[in-house]
Amino acid sequence: MTYSNSPKTLPQSKRRRGRIIGGCALIVLLPILFVVYWFFIRDVEAKENKLQFATPIPQAQIYAVTQENSELKFTILERIHGTIDISGENLILKPTPDGKRQLEVNLQMDGQSTKTESGEFIDFVLKAGLKADEYPYGRFVATSTETFEDSGTIAEQPITLVGQLEISGVVKDYTVDATMSLQDGVLTIQTSPTIDLKDFGVNFPEQIGSSEMAAEITVNAHLIENSTETTPSDSTNSEQ
Repeated sequence: MTYSNSPKTLPQSKRRRGRIIGGCALIVLLPILFVVYWFFIRDVEAKENKLQFATPIPQAQIYAVTQENSELKFTILERIHGTIDISGENLILKPTPDGKRQLEVNLQMDGQSTKTESGEFIDFVLKAGLKADEYPYGRFVATSTETFEDSGTIAEQPITLVGQLEISGVVKDYTVDATMSLQDGVLTIQTSPTIDLKDFGVNFPEQIGSSEMAAEITVNAHLIENSTETTPSDSTNSEQ
């Protein structure tokens, strides 16, 4: 007499199929649960910036950054394209002992505004890597190595900005090449740096593919009337 094994193998097949389906569901749900935890459950208090803005000296010309006409576009591996808002501060033309002007740059970037063309999940991953909830703002404070004639107009020319950059609560010395112009009361700087975010303790997961961010930055700022009488409260200072 022979007996069929099929009644025993059928439940085993169902169990294997169930385990496969459960594993696939877990793979799908884990990123979603991570996002929910990171942005909606985890309680993190935003910290103040370590890098402080420069205080204009008397007779400095202060140009307030125009947020709607300034932008930071970025690309990662030429496949992730996005933007980060330049949320404010100023460009300053300070007087020099020889009667010229020197450029000081005070920029603030809003990490929580990070947005890509790849969808909300990649946005969340980038913000998490940047620790945007804990350190909402990046800052760049620098001075040009060049000086300019005090004529009210500056034709577009290359400049070098030397200073410090703060990302995710880490402050590093940073130098960048840029262009600058001053026309009709609007001071403009443009630069295209490539920033390795690993230098600032940023670690993106494998699906991002790289820690290098190629940026295209344009900043437009307009002259504040009576700016030579304005004395903001900050002074350049970094606590590393």
